[in-house]
Amino acid sequence: MAKARFFTQTKPQGFSLIELVAVIVILGVLATASVRFIVFGTQIYVEANDRQVVLSKSRFAIERMTREIRGAIPNSVRVSSSESCIEFTPIKASGAYRDDIDSVAAPVSPETGNNMDVIGWLGDYQTGDRVYIYPTSSSDIYNSSSDKMGILGDPLDSGALPYTGISPQLNITFNPDPNFTEHSPKRRYYTADSSINYCLIANGVVYDLYRIVSTSFSASQLQPSDKNAATLLGGVLMAEGLTNNLSNDATHPFDISSSTLNRNSVVNLYLEFKTNIDENMFFNHEVHIPNVP
Repeated sequence: MAKARFFTQTKPQGFSLIELVAVIVILGVLATASVRFIVFGTQIYVEANDRQVVLSKSRFAIERMTREIRGAIPNSVRVSSSESCIEFTPIKASGAYRDDIDSVAAPVSPETGNNMDVIGWLGDYQTGDRVYIYPTSSSDIYNSSSDKMGILGDPLDSGALPYTGISPQLNITFNPDPNFTEHSPKRRYYTADSSINYCLIANGVVYDLYRIVSTSFSASQLQPSDKNAATLLGGVLMAEGLTNNLSNDATHPFDISSSTLNRNSVVNLYLEFKTNIDENMFFNHEVHIPNVP
């Protein structure tokens, strides 16, 4: 006898409209949160990378200026009247001079010609280099008629310059005859052949920092008016996008604290740099000049 088979018809399964809407809403919320998270993380990376680029450029400029200023002749640093330029004279060579009874001539108003005995004659010397003894102000450095400065001639016992030898004692000449009026307390002398200028040059609403080497010493300080003038003077771009306010004493880029009896000169560098996220990074840095006259 055949058995009867019974089949049950199951109800088709699916999602209701409410469930679909709920899933869409949940997925939308998750997608929005994920996109915002990715965008926020990307923005943080871009801003941090931008800050790092500006930081690297600014550190290079600050470090370069610091190292050069620390090697400046004492009291040679000066700031322009517009507060946009700083100038200083780097030491080319230095040593000590003799003023004892065995020396050719004391450095104060030489009586036996334009000669002077020096000790520690080490470095690269050229005819026409300036020799400084006890400069106490920037005018002693840049004034062509300074009584603290002489123009170097040929060493008497070394032949034509440049001279790079080492001698415990050497007799040097000046051209013309100098008239040093004061002794250095430690009988020091310094030589130089150029000065260095760092200037902020306007570039739209910001400034660019240029480094300019000058071989002509002038009582009036160099102040280039624009980028073209700085370039014609041999200026080299050191940094871009500075936002210092030159009309505000608090944001002047360069300031000098003169030396006293118990401390050396101090140069304060305050440089503001603009980033791509409309904020400024600033450096407030002090440079202590260890050299004394």
